[in-house]
Amino acid sequence: TAAQTSANSQLTTDKSVSISGEYIGILFQGTVAISLAVKPAFGIVDTVRGETRLVRPVQLLMFGTELGSGDYMAAPFIAPSFAEGFAVCPRGWILALDSTATGEQTGRGGSCTQCRISQYSVNPLAGASSGVPSCFNCPRSAICSGGDEVRFTRGRWVVANGMYTLVGCPQGNQLVNSIGGQFSHDSQDCVACTNHQYIINPNNSAFSCQNCPIGASCDGSSLTSLVAGAVWAAENSTGRYVLQSCPPGYERQATTVDAQQCVRCAAGKYCVGGSAAAVSCLDGQYAPPGSNASGDCQLAVMVELIAVLPMSQEQFGAAQQENFLLSVALASDMPVRFVYIAQVVSMRRAGSGIQITSRVAANSADKAQDVASRLSAERLNTQLEARNLPKVTSFSARAVITPSSFDSFELSTVVGGSVGGFVVFLLALLGVGVLLRRLREQAAYRALVAAFRSAKPGDPAGHAFTSFKLHKSYAAVQVLGKGTFGCVVKMRTVNGNQVVAIKMLVPQRGTAFDDRERRQLMREAGVLELMTRCKCDRASIRHHIKLSLGSQFTQFQKRSEKNKREVNRRSVKLGSRINEPSWILRHLDILNCRTIVL
Repeated sequence: TAAQTSANSQLTTDKSVSISGEYIGILFQGTVAISLAVKPAFGIVDTVRGETRLVRPVQLLMFGTELGSGDYMAAPFIAPSFAEGFAVCPRGWILALDSTATGEQTGRGGSCTQCRISQYSVNPLAGASSGVPSCFNCPRSAICSGGDEVRFTRGRWVVANGMYTLVGCPQGNQLVNSIGGQFSHDSQDCVACTNHQYIINPNNSAFSCQNCPIGASCDGSSLTSLVAGAVWAAENSTGRYVLQSCPPGYERQATTVDAQQCVRCAAGKYCVGGSAAAVSCLDGQYAPPGSNASGDCQLAVMVELIAVLPMSQEQFGAAQQENFLLSVALASDMPVRFVYIAQVVSMRRAGSGIQITSRVAANSADKAQDVASRLSAERLNTQLEARNLPKVTSFSARAVITPSSFDSFELSTVVGGSVGGFVVFLLALLGVGVLLRRLREQAAYRALVAAFRSAKPGDPAGHAFTSFKLHKSYAAVQVLGKGTFGCVVKMRTVNGNQVVAIKMLVPQRGTAFDDRERRQLMREAGVLELMTRCKCDRASIRHHIKLSLGSQFTQFQKRSEKNKREVNRRSVKLGSRINEPSWILRHLDILNCRTIVL
């Protein structure tokens, strides 16, 4: 490279960027082509935006001396053009920059370098280190021949951010592209799941290979339920399959993710399916394994067998339990579906074994006694040895939960018991109804007492002014008057056809009448009875008479002026006998009793 001096036209070389060399040749004819490798100085290299810029334009000058004559020879300046940006170097090459700048004005020198075998480049400005172009290492699932030649053996790859990126894997493979949650180019790979695993989405690095639950079988890519009719649902948030429901006759168990399974309903229980738990039959009933309805629970007499085996609970696995049940069934001459294990516990003394409580269901008390008599330690040990199980060190068998009249248990007994239970239920329901009614009556009476004690004549009367027995027939309208024991209230029938006045009596204190109040009430009741006998309640002209038996006078009020004068004249003659109700009523003829209403 060279620069031209502005003061004169003399050409001088820039030693810091010059390319030196000699070529001696004699040409008689033809053309000579000379190739030069130029290393320009870059002032800007932006690997993100794909921008490259030289410090200054490059000019090439060819000059020399003719050896024969010694004349100076020079060619015109040549201004070469350089590719820029992402095309600054050919595909498969990178722009290799000097580690340090040669000067403030010269920038950093750069040259195109081809990637070697086991490396590749699809962008000359991209690199494994941020801001520094470099070749990428060949991915694990690829073969790189140098440059941009890359052949992938598995997975789907696309060019993104100047490099090959793994975006999908075959079924049964996990997409791996990070270390510690951070993207890593060199760790990209499709990792196959084992035969005891599955994966929901092989095209997303968020999903990983999951262990197969014990209630399913897996082939590395998918999950298949071991029980037909079970429903498994993919849960994208966790990347796992979740057991949602089981068919009837099975119980869903999901204590852990790996322990999810549909377990056949145990003996003595029934399972309706779905996510519902197993339901135990009532005492004295039995249902065979796999039952799916309450109707499968049938009356039975149980034979309880308690045996101790010299082994641990860990050793007493599913296979050993099945062999134990089969041994008990053969020793008792009963089908294995009528035998089940109720409990397995470790003995308190270490190394002494486990205690197994199993039961055999019989259809009658006699059958149960027969099974219990046949079961013996010798018969059971014979069957256990045949199935590679240790002999029992302790053994007992007895019939339990035996109804006293099981053999004569007939439909009439069931019906009679059901009817009796229904009658008891009705009586209990009736008693509850009576109690509730009594409580409502007491609440209404307390409200009545409180309302009357605070009432004044002329006040509007509300719902509280009617007793519990009058609620359905009358509606209180207004307080007409207030006396010693209560109030006279204007009421209207519920249908609104009749207006009446009703006197309501309440104690002066508390919620019950004392002896003195009861004696006064009895005297007033006697007056009312005599007036009723005289038919004074059948009046055509309404008059009012108020008797205050606790006072020393009787006041008669009449609308008719004539009757009023007659009452005043006769009242004087009553004198000290005014407190005798029977005497008063005998003289009520002077008041025209047929027209009086109390």
